[in-house]
Amino acid sequence: ISTCKNQNMVIRTHNFDEATRAMKQYNNRNAPTKKNCLVVTAIRNPSSWIPSLFMEKHNSNDLCKHTNNNNNNTTTTTTANNNDNDMGDAQHFLQAYHDWHQSEEGGSTIRTISQCVLSPLLKEFSVSHGLRRVVEIAKNNRGFCRFHHDDDGSSSSTSSSNNRSPFAGCSLLVLNMDQSNEWPWILSKVAPGGIDFQSGGPSRDELCPSISRGYKAAKKRGLTPDQIDTIVHSDPNVQAYFEAYGLI
Repeated sequence: ISTCKNQNMVIRTHNFDEATRAMKQYNNRNAPTKKNCLVVTAIRNPSSWIPSLFMEKHNSNDLCKHTNNNNNNTTTTTTANNNDNDMGDAQHFLQAYHDWHQSEEGGSTIRTISQCVLSPLLKEFSVSHGLRRVVEIAKNNRGFCRFHHDDDGSSSSTSSSNNRSPFAGCSLLVLNMDQSNEWPWILSKVAPGGIDFQSGGPSRDELCPSISRGYKAAKKRGLTPDQIDTIVHSDPNVQAYFEAYGLI
């Protein structure tokens, strides 16, 4: 939780339950003041999201170090040798990536993240038409869709506030990460002056140039039906996520 110069409060978490607890604490300290509340989440095609997640989980691991050491210890004098090194790094990355998301650790990580934020958020905001429709709306609406909580938060009685959702009066903004170039425009329209948008830091392949070819290849290849089946593992929330992108 952080407080901005303009007195806006930002709660950043990857867990719905943590966000709920933080909102309850905020409401208890600031009730019954009227607040403008915007909940922001994002969706992303699993074909590009899962390789990115793999990079995130292994950023401090030996993966990048391994390929960088290989390059540092090899003297190359021709373009062909450089290409050989790049291909070796790519194959090492792809093998490590394949082993990870086929393992229990990788599959469990993907399933946990898939269901710990988006599914409970859509339920909280009574988004009944399903994730597939959310993906379609965002894709055809310059990369976003917006929903409002059923409870507008207008009631201020003590008895009702005890049972009221901590998200009462909030709006839910769903951003499409595959259209992130639209985010500055979206935020300027949805929350003018409320969010100072700044682009992120270096991309995944910029952080580890030696495996950029493998990372790009993993995104381009996508996932086979067998790989998806291993990841989904009969979890209905994860299955719905893959179905929303036409991967099942």
